Order: sequence, then structure tokens, then C-alpha cells
Amino acid sequence: MKPAILAKRLTPLLPVLQCPKCDGALTLTEQSLICESGHCYDLSRRGYVNLAPDHRQSGDKYDVALFESRGRVFAGGFYAPVRDALCALLDGRSESFTLVDAGCGEGYYARAVQARFPDARAIGLDLNRDAVALAARSAERGGWFVADLKRLPVRSGAADVVLNVFSPADYAEFRRVLAPNGELIKIVPGPDYLREVREAVAGYLRGGAYDNASVLAHLKTHAEILSETPRSHQVYRLEPRKIRFYGNLLDRIVRIGFPAGLQSVMYSLSNIIIQASINAFGTNVVAAYTAYGKLDGLYWMMINAFGVSITTFVGQNFGAGKYDRMRRSVRVCLLMTFGATVLMSGFFLLLGGQLYRLFTDDAEVIALGMQILRLLVPTYVTYICIEVLAGAMRGTGDSLIPTLFTLTGVCLLRVVWVMGVAPAYHSLTVVLLSYPITWTVTSVLFVIYYLKGGWLKRSIGKARLEA
Repeated sequence: MKPAILAKRLTPLLPVLQCPKCDGALTLTEQSLICESGHCYDLSRRGYVNLAPDHRQSGDKYDVALFESRGRVFAGGFYAPVRDALCALLDGRSESFTLVDAGCGEGYYARAVQARFPDARAIGLDLNRDAVALAARSAERGGWFVADLKRLPVRSGAADVVLNVFSPADYAEFRRVLAPNGELIKIVPGPDYLREVREAVAGYLRGGAYDNASVLAHLKTHAEILSETPRSHQVYRLEPRKIRFYGNLLDRIVRIGFPAGLQSVMYSLSNIIIQASINAFGTNVVAAYTAYGKLDGLYWMMINAFGVSITTFVGQNFGAGKYDRMRRSVRVCLLMTFGATVLMSGFFLLLGGQLYRLFTDDAEVIALGMQILRLLVPTYVTYICIEVLAGAMRGTGDSLIPTLFTLTGVCLLRVVWVMGVAPAYHSLTVVLLSYPITWTVTSVLFVIYYLKGGWLKRSIGKARLEA
């Protein structure tokens, strides 16, 4: 390609580009792109610019023959559904948007976008020179660059769309180059992607089956998912004769679900016993405790959300074998739950009187309610380890021991306290102390078991046996 033709293609892209070494603006000469600091990048006669000249090309893994073969697969229409779905996602945009294809390969998807949106500015980036050369040779427009995805040659906030198809990603760089209302379109393969090919050459592969659970978990945690389109070309048919219980699945469901259900029932029974004890203190105390229960419910909704979240996150990472990330997520969740508990406790303590007035105007009931609130709210922190650590263990399939701890430490001990200790004092405070005492004892049990109980090794062993 003549340098003049390449220069004409690159001119509209200059406001978007920057030097990958110093982040300076790039200007165009007859033969090169040059930045303010003097870094110079020559225009290649093959139609691209090498913005990673220090990178040593390795030809033993991805060479021209590989990309030409893949080009024939693309030409055969095998990936046309992916291409069409991608273009459909962009239909709502103005035609003058800027697209950065990070890991463009031979440019199949970026070229399709340019064909659909002629006024779009497409920038294809890949670290493989052969792939970029093929992309430039096949394209009529756009700019094609050899570049490192960890240091994109794109100005901050300049990209309307970052496209990342079946390619490694650097999400910090993607965030940097995206405009405030920009979109990241990430396409990842499912567990059955190229399954037949992988099975045929299994002896030559370093790994066998794979999935992208950790990638999807990361995106769902840190991004707003605008579209998630699973596709399957398999045919499914309902066969009533095959509807039955499957022993191994039923066993796993019961082992996880039954203890959790039993725990909920025992919680309710212990609370009924406490309520019966509180009823003995008169109607005003009952009214105050009922009003407190309305406020208390707000905290339990919040902490239960943390428990469900850590169960889900730990389960995803446990399944993907990311045990270090799993442990780190437990620590983060404990800190987040502690912070949220302190904030909500402070909110209740500061505004408790006003909140009680939503339910009653009786001064004595409000005073009793504040007495209950000041006793119990500061002790919420003693429950944090129960919710988070139990949720984490359930995420790995270990549900029996956490349930036994809860039944013994919270439910059974609470019943013993209310029926054995409280009657000797006939004091509302003594009855209510059953909450923080049982939370503290159970939290200690959970911390010891989490640190010393070997629960993770057992869960890993069970998972391998069931695989």
C-alpha cells in the first residue's frame, strides 16, 4: 500500500490516537507517525503502523498460515451469527462513533462494523504483525495497528465502543479509553465452543474442558450488562417417561437445601419462645418490641443480601478453581458488611425516636422501644461472621456444619437462656441479652471452623469425586 493512501486513512483517526510510550499527541508525516517527544513510528507498505516496535514477534504459535486458515473459516460464514449479533448491538448508535477493536486479529469483526456503518471510525489493534497485515490488506477503511493491549495507543475517553472478541483483555485500559457513555462489547466462548475440535486433538492440548465463569463473574460484578445473549443450536425435546428423580442430583440438593430450611424453621421456633417471654411484660413492651421488629427487619434484609452475594461469588470462584480469589472475596465481604452494619446502627441510634413515631405516638412505647434499640443495635456486629462465613461455606457445598453451629449456638442456646436463665430475673434486658450472647458464641465457632476446620479441603475433595 502506498504511504499516501495509508496516510489518507489515518488522518481522521489522529484526534483519537496517542503515543503508547509517552501518551503524547501524534502527527502525520509522509512516512511516519511522530509524537511531541520525538517517538517515531513508520508507516508500513503492508498498510499498518507498528506502535509496538520493541515487541519481538514469535512465529511458532500464530503465523500467517493460521490467520489465512481462520480467514477461510470466516469466509465460509461459520461466524456470521456472531458478526450479525454484534452489528445489531450497535444499531442504536449514530454512524460517526469511534470503535476500538482490541485484539482484532485479521479484522473480521471491525471490517463488518465498518461495512454496516460507513461513517464509523474503526481502529484495529493486535500484537501480531501478520494478523494486522491481513486485516489492513482486506480492509477499505479504518486504521490498523500493531499495539499492546496493556497500553492502548488511544486517548482517554476517546472510544465510544471497545470490542473484545475471543481475546485477552485489560479492563483498566478499556475503562480508560471509553467515553463516559461508552460500551464494552465482550464476546466470550461458552464451555462447548469448538468442543468437537478440542476432543479430536485432545492429546495435543495443555488443558481439556474450560469455561469462562470467572470472566462472566468479573463483568457482572464490575459492569452494567446491557445484553447477554446465550446461543444454542441444540434441539431439546421433553420426554415424560424420563421425568424422575436422579439420585446423585437429589442427594446434593437435599444436602445443601435441607439444612438451610431446617435452620429457618428453628429460627422461627426460637423467636416464638422469645416472643412468649416478652408478652409477659405487658402490652406496652409488646408494642415497643413489635415496632422495633419493623426497624430490625431493615438490617436483616441488608445483611442477608451480603450473605447471598458471598454465597454466589464464592460458588462461582470455587467452581472455577479460583481459591485465592474466593478467600479474598470473603475478607472484602466481611469489611463491607462491617461498614454497612456500623452505618445502619448509627442511623438507628441517631434517628430511632423519629422512626418509632411512624408506628406510634405513645411516649412510653417509644421510650421502651429506644431502650430495646440501644441494647440490641450496637451488638449487630457480633452477627456479621455468622452470615458471611456461613454463606461462603455454603457456596462450596459445605452446609451441614454451618447449620449445626447455627442450630446449637443461636437457636438451642437461645432457648436454654430464655427458659432457664431469664425466669430467675424476670427482666426484659435479660431476655433480650439472649440475642448478642448467642450471636457472639456462634460467631466464635464459625471463625474457628473457618480458620482451622479444613472445610475447604473437604469441599474440594467432594467436588473432585462428584466431577
